Amino acid sequence: MLEHALAESTFAGLKNELVSRHSWRTKAATRSAIFEYIEGWWRASTAPPTSATC
Repeated sequence: MLEHALAESTFAGLKNELVSRHSWRTKAATRSAIFEYIEGWWRASTAPPTSATC
């Protein structure tokens, strides 16, 4: 059940932040934009914490 909530939340964010604000001329451009959005979100969520006291 938790997996469904996570998926719904992720796709709701994708829809609100990306899809509802843009339009693309081709399916390839749409796929590319969605891929870049997901890739950026994934990298930000899995990045190791940085230390400001190095």
